Amino acid sequence: MKIIVTGMNGTVAPYAAKALMERGHTVVPWNRQAIPTDNAIKTREFLLQERADYVLHIALGPEQWASDMAQACFQNGAGFLFTSTVDVLSDKNSGPYTPEDEPFSATDYGKYKIRCEKMIRSVNPDARIVRLGWQIGREPGSNNMVDFLSRQMKDNGVIRAGRDWYPSCSYLWDTAQALLTAMGLPPDTYLFNANINMSFYEIVQTLQKDHPDFIVEESDGLVRDDRMIDMRLPARSPFSR
Repeated sequence: MKIIVTGMNGTVAPYAAKALMERGHTVVPWNRQAIPTDNAIKTREFLLQERADYVLHIALGPEQWASDMAQACFQNGAGFLFTSTVDVLSDKNSGPYTPEDEPFSATDYGKYKIRCEKMIRSVNPDARIVRLGWQIGREPGSNNMVDFLSRQMKDNGVIRAGRDWYPSCSYLWDTAQALLTAMGLPPDTYLFNANINMSFYEIVQTLQKDHPDFIVEESDGLVRDDRMIDMRLPARSPFSR
């Protein structure tokens, strides 16, 4: 298939593009310089010109851009997948969350993603939406958990992690495979999380095996469960005791 991927300068998209190419698909990165995100006409023209089979929308950008792409894909008969976030649910503080939980968020990022989801659904009933948690890479240098932990070490000389917070998270390469799986599933909203039953402290301890320079201390703090559960998208590399 020919697949347009947005967000190639971000965290998740490069892993998704690599996984797609490894399966023999042709990946076309979205070039914001050539096709501005606020130009609906150029967006539709580009999608028609490329005749892509699928659009994998991972980038941050205007809500209207997401809607324009979703609508054009529906009209052209192309698949459309949008990556959302656990933040659309996490302010309820009542995880583990399931696909049946209604979105609610007090954060700007969560509210933004909720608006995107609603706009996409209103113009493309065939869209797939996948809500993701905190992403974990092999090394710092991008917006992922290891980057955050490395900054904590640099700034404080120690990483303080709580036993009472259960975050949604997954390895980037695991997330990429989950997105490819979701592309072939029926249109719906999906949740992807690899954390089965580990606290943030236990997760950081697990990552410490690959990052022996990490010094981890247990701390009091956030008490909440942000895990998502969706058996339709199982993790290949789960975090489990």
